[in-house]
Amino acid sequence: MMMRRSKINTSRVFATRIVLIIFLSVLAFPLMGSQNAQAEQVTFENVQFFYEYGNSATIQAEFTSKQPIQGINLFIHPDQQFTSVIKIEKFDQNQILQEISTANLNFYPFTRVYYWFEVNFTNGKTFTSSSFWFDYVDNRFDWKQRAFDNINIYWQGEEDQFAQDVYNTSKLGLEKITEILDTSLPEEFKIIIYPDALSLQSALNMQDQLWVAGHANPSLGMVILSIPPGPNQKLELERQLPHELMHLMEYQIAGPSYDKQPTWLKEGLASLVELYPNPDYQRIIQKASQEKNIKPIVSYCNQFPADASGAFLAYAQSWSFLKYINDQYGSSSIQQLFLNYRDGFGCEEGFEQTYGKTIFEVEKEWKKTMLNMDVSLINDISISSQQISSSINVYSPYLLLSAILLVPPFFSGLWLSYKRKNEK
Repeated sequence: MMMRRSKINTSRVFATRIVLIIFLSVLAFPLMGSQNAQAEQVTFENVQFFYEYGNSATIQAEFTSKQPIQGINLFIHPDQQFTSVIKIEKFDQNQILQEISTANLNFYPFTRVYYWFEVNFTNGKTFTSSSFWFDYVDNRFDWKQRAFDNINIYWQGEEDQFAQDVYNTSKLGLEKITEILDTSLPEEFKIIIYPDALSLQSALNMQDQLWVAGHANPSLGMVILSIPPGPNQKLELERQLPHELMHLMEYQIAGPSYDKQPTWLKEGLASLVELYPNPDYQRIIQKASQEKNIKPIVSYCNQFPADASGAFLAYAQSWSFLKYINDQYGSSSIQQLFLNYRDGFGCEEGFEQTYGKTIFEVEKEWKKTMLNMDVSLINDISISSQQISSSINVYSPYLLLSAILLVPPFFSGLWLSYKRKNEK
């Protein structure tokens, strides 16, 4: 009995040891993996991004690594824009100091820019750092900032009352906007005000469009204005601010299709809600009417002319056309027009889907009512670009067949005629 009990005890001890070894091995593997993972981590400290607005930037950082490094890449991602990758040329003595040209990075003023590092080790593995960020403020100027509800206002100058005037004007503008469009503003947005148009144009890299005084970036929830100081400051604010706020509201309805919405619709509607409408619109459109220089509305579907005079006429016509539509067919039809365009209808098709009339027919009504033009001289048969495209698609096979059958005999006849003349 004693012998048997000893064997049993020995077996139990051996089994216990085996289990203990396996258990300790299981515990050791994560620790070993953790040590390897820690060895392949890089610590970044004192990371800073210096820049001169619109020109150049410098990235500076210190780092420590337990593994030899083969290369480092810098990833830069401005909010709502594409990510750029820049190779760090030098990272000696655990330091990074590199100049970067911002010309091709498409930084938009006052946006948040995120950036991070990707480290490539000599063993083929990689490590990605946590993300850092900075706000790309136009540091050519000294700015003041104040927040009202969900609106952040940036301006230059000493008068705090100006920010209050901006806020008050935005509220009045939004009241007028919501009389036409049933939607709401973004949860938060910015209003940036430059003291003159040239400063705004240079900030947005629009020096070739000297007529631009205001701009909106709806996807970023941002409005940028140029309001010079002086006696007309309030009137200019009442003109520009509601105009650009309307673009933010249009984006709330159109969403990603905003850029595909007809330009005459977006700009005409924005001009319609200005608290102080441009007094020159009526004058320039009457002059164009008298000179028979009114352009077809469909010519403004994709974009406005780049030259100042052409752009000004485009704004005036679009404003007058939208005013007629709003008065004649109601604001709810304009909202539906945006929705139809959002659903993918073309410039002409979306209009006809909304109003049951072609854009040419309503344009004729507008010319008669708003411009006092003699529309009896205007041809009732309007050929749309869609009809032209359809005709080309239908008849193109026959045109191609005709070309195949007729072109060879034509050139053959020319060759024979030339040959006979040389023989004579």
